[in-house]
Amino acid sequence: MDTTAIRNVAKELLEKERPKAKAGRSEEPPWATFEKLRLYLTQFIGEAGFNALLSRALARGRSSCSALQEFKITDQGLLEGNEHISSAQVIEAQEVLLGELLALLVLFVGEELTLRLLRDLWPSLPILKGKLSKD
Repeated sequence: MDTTAIRNVAKELLEKERPKAKAGRSEEPPWATFEKLRLYLTQFIGEAGFNALLSRALARGRSSCSALQEFKITDQGLLEGNEHISSAQVIEAQEVLLGELLALLVLFVGEELTLRLLRDLWPSLPILKGKLSKD
């Protein structure tokens, strides 16, 4: 599994969902990418399954991103706890967490099915035309 490719896909997905900043206003980095994945995946694995997957991704990501120490997962599968960190730290945490979530999906269901579900959600994203792992 190519972690660089997975991290690049995570960054691209987050960028796609990030709203453009309004002039003179700083906006909170969105969690829309995670919400989109949550809504899609819970159809197949349920809320408990998604929460378990996200919880594992969070535990894995904490070793490489200290900002993730601040986060916790609610019973509804939502993330909270980013009130005390900067927007830049939130963006980094999102990239690491989404990368870990995608890596777990590749591990559990394979690269082909992971790419298929990402293409279902983001069909126009060019980076999803490639592969997530090295041959």
